Amino acid sequence: MLYSVIDIGSNTVKCQVYSVDGNAIDRKCFYTKQLGLIAKISDGILPEYAIKELTDTINEYKRNADAAVYCFATESLRKIYNLSEVTQRIKKDCDLELELISGRDEALLSFSGFLANSPNITDGIMVDMGGGSTEILKFENSTPLYLNSFKFGCLSLRRDHVSGRFPNENEICTIRRRIADELNAYPWIKDTNRLCLIGGTGSAIGKLAAKLGYTTMPEFTSETFIKLFEYLSHPDDKITELLEKYIPARIETIIPGMCAYKQIIETVNAKTVYISHGGIRDGYLYRKLRG
Repeated sequence: MLYSVIDIGSNTVKCQVYSVDGNAIDRKCFYTKQLGLIAKISDGILPEYAIKELTDTINEYKRNADAAVYCFATESLRKIYNLSEVTQRIKKDCDLELELISGRDEALLSFSGFLANSPNITDGIMVDMGGGSTEILKFENSTPLYLNSFKFGCLSLRRDHVSGRFPNENEICTIRRRIADELNAYPWIKDTNRLCLIGGTGSAIGKLAAKLGYTTMPEFTSETFIKLFEYLSHPDDKITELLEKYIPARIETIIPGMCAYKQIIETVNAKTVYISHGGIRDGYLYRKLRG
């Protein structure tokens, strides 16, 4: 049977289609569209035109997938005042019930999806950076120990701290100070050998690292990450062309996101960085199937 999971994020709205046969779950089609919902919120309200863009996108995914459909939202809609209006419109226009996921639940669902796809990674710190929030979870023996949802993401960092298309040196320092200040309130975010990145920003980093020849493996040294960041953080025409070719939806958010990740790596004192393709949509489907 086919299942479709629609993930309404702060920057992108994604749809993963799965084939489920007994205990076997396989990814099939994947769709993504950059709506930038968090940037369209004004005075706590998601405007009518953005709601219509969202419902049109959901209906497009439903037509393409032709599957049983689940739909959830995270930080993109957690803070809006007209949530009930958006929920009712999705119900009316798309015939779907929208589920709003808390920051804690988001971290646990992401971890469930991560474990299912990376069963041999049993210890570390998992980081899932979206457009408007970042979930950090520490685990040992495949068991979550501590977690927190932070109110920063690659899109909100760009919106709050970047004046041009890409951050300058002063803006990079400002982003790093903000991340360091937020992380310092959580003493468990330290002294872990492996940092595990999931979500779209992590996948984009992995793609760029491979395309530029920094690594062909899902796990690489922190020094490799820092070299990649230092190369990309001074974008000339060549780098801009590279970003437009390989990660067109993340051209203006990848450097703020990597800046935050660099600070997290240094705070954690991680030796290696692991890129996982499992994440919240996988975990959400597993929970739904378990009932």
